[in-house]
Amino acid sequence: RVFGNTKVEIKNGQVLHNVYGGGALASVGTYDIYATDPSGYVIGDTGNDTIIITGGVIGTNGDNNGMVYGSGRGVMEPLDNFMDSLTYAVKTAVIIGTPGATNNAYPKINGSVYGSGENGHVFEKAVVTVNSGTIGCTAAEYAAMSDEQKLKKFPYRGNVYGAGCGSDNYDSADSLSFNPKAGLVQGETEVNINGGYISRNVYGGGAMASVGFFDVTEHHKTTEGPSLDTLSWPAALNFTFGGTARVNIHGGHIGTMAAPPATSGNVFGSSRGKAADRYVMAPYANVNKAYVTVDFTPDDNNRIVGSVFGSGESGHVYDSTVITIEKGLVMGSVFGGGDGTELYKDYLLDNNDQPYLTNVRSITAGKVYGNTKVTVNGGTIQHNVYGGGNLASVGKGNYSGYGEDGAISDGITNVIVNGGTIGTNGYFAEGETNVLNGFVYGSSRGVTYPTFTQPRRYDYTRDFFLGYANMTNVTIGSST
Repeated sequence: RVFGNTKVEIKNGQVLHNVYGGGALASVGTYDIYATDPSGYVIGDTGNDTIIITGGVIGTNGDNNGMVYGSGRGVMEPLDNFMDSLTYAVKTAVIIGTPGATNNAYPKINGSVYGSGENGHVFEKAVVTVNSGTIGCTAAEYAAMSDEQKLKKFPYRGNVYGAGCGSDNYDSADSLSFNPKAGLVQGETEVNINGGYISRNVYGGGAMASVGFFDVTEHHKTTEGPSLDTLSWPAALNFTFGGTARVNIHGGHIGTMAAPPATSGNVFGSSRGKAADRYVMAPYANVNKAYVTVDFTPDDNNRIVGSVFGSGESGHVYDSTVITIEKGLVMGSVFGGGDGTELYKDYLLDNNDQPYLTNVRSITAGKVYGNTKVTVNGGTIQHNVYGGGNLASVGKGNYSGYGEDGAISDGITNVIVNGGTIGTNGYFAEGETNVLNGFVYGSSRGVTYPTFTQPRRYDYTRDFFLGYANMTNVTIGSST
């Protein structure tokens, strides 16, 4: 135990495994164990973990090594185990690289960077700042990988997370045996990308870890009748502390140009998450509010290769998202909501009502349960702008976001385009044929789906329930 603060500074050399701001199981700081308010735990100016890496190499190949964690390692156990009370910090600050540096060869972080712990926690705030260096694999390293290596290793290295990891399983036989407190930041996160080369994605939240202190109440679960078809609000989250994730992109090269479209170069306001049964996933990868700001001068070393999302890849935002594009280059699209394209295995019924196992999508992956706002004041977005998500929906229900008085209270998207350039020439030909671009949509992108006449449509197709919003507002240009 460190009762004060910690500081780890790496200027050169190589660390073969990982770097932690905290301990293996030990906490940093002095706490009042009887405090009931998360903000009242700390005693004095203690519990601050600082990591500064301006040179050297972390890890070897990014396969279970090369990670930088702002907090401690911790251990994965079931929820409310004694281990949940270990491995805390109050605040973390992770700084990669040197401000203004133009050479990104070093520091070389072969894995990913996290604001919180592997399974450890942060009480108040986690701040991650990337100024220079390389996180993940270089373009040359990616080109040298086999296809199998790209599928196995590439998605888990080269990421920057505001919160922690939390993706370990406490039951090796159950791939969904996560602990919702693992890697948690109970307060808020801030991710600042000022420069550097990030080979994959940026997340305001964690891998499976959430941002904010909240209670989960199972909600709207029904197993009979057609009502199941329209209910995709699996749980009510009561945030009592924190929950805000902020991502500020002021420079840097985010994504690998040679990677397949949509697999890298994305900026997410929330957590990565995982697609699976929506009731099982409800406690994981949540933030309450997400803010994403893009404001940089683009060139070959400063660009967003993929898209910008207000919510998560498969993670969620419970309240609202706000995206502001001031200037910069987004080579994909801008989405007020999340992605929601990840597949998982589940049973559906065919036209003869016979079950079969197939790939399906989660109707809550990447979802924003409240509202979204996208403002474009400048810059270039080479594809499109969406008030909603890719396949993810906006609002607590697919059809109803209405209060008892009939007023719409959630599922509202707002798109405001005051300046900038949307699209290139109406088509996008890099690896795709006749994919339209240069469009502004109030809702989500969505997907086509088979037609079924059966009342319990959820049992036959999930795609019907993707890409919804309750009300859209699109404004082009200023009124003055």
